[in-house]
Amino acid sequence: MDINARQGGSTSGLPVVGWRTAHHCGSDGGNCVEVNSAAVEVVGVRDTKRPGGRPLVFPATGWRGFLLAAHDGRFDR
Repeated sequence: MDINARQGGSTSGLPVVGWRTAHHCGSDGGNCVEVNSAAVEVVGVRDTKRPGGRPLVFPATGWRGFLLAAHDGRFDR
């Protein structure tokens, strides 16, 4: 698998396969994002309504830190 390939011909370090959506989004996609953590060093995030659009790409360590902070409630008001 070429991890530099992405829809639209751009390179982001993400594989074309491996995108997943939260179960809470339902079948219509709604206001959700897809996450691709199939690459080792980076994680991609994109809008479900624009799967061909350019994803936001984060270092995998930063993404894990974000998930831990969200789980711990650090972003709750």
